[in-house]
Amino acid sequence: MHSIVYLSTASEPMGTESLNLLLEVARARNADAGVSGILIYGDGCFIQILEGELQPLEAIFRSILRDGRHYGVKTIQFEPVDGRRFGDWSMAFVDDDDLTPTDRADLAQLRGQAEILARDEKGDPEFLAVMMRAIAPRLARHLDSRRNAG
Repeated sequence: MHSIVYLSTASEPMGTESLNLLLEVARARNADAGVSGILIYGDGCFIQILEGELQPLEAIFRSILRDGRHYGVKTIQFEPVDGRRFGDWSMAFVDDDDLTPTDRADLAQLRGQAEILARDEKGDPEFLAVMMRAIAPRLARHLDSRRNAG
């Protein structure tokens, strides 16, 4: 089992319809490949964690690299992991409005760091990876509780 964390910049702002289409296709593709993860989008910046077996994960990431809806893809972390953080979520999506103030503040800090790295300025990719590792379990718990409540 491996995990990849990357960030990128949207080629153009994505509205609800565009995001829903992207999520629909990603969820089907990821489910077929046994890949799970989460996509965070805001202010034109994508941050994504994907997890799964190495070969399907690499194949999906190659297709992500070719996707024209974003540019400046930067791999922040690519490493073996003991298990899934996002369980059976083929592609979870975080809506800022549903998050706790702490999670919103952490995501704002992540996005700020991601934007610095996306512009090739002096940023700290390891800091971003550490923050993603810290926030990922909280987001997963939040998403699971939201799903169980609904």
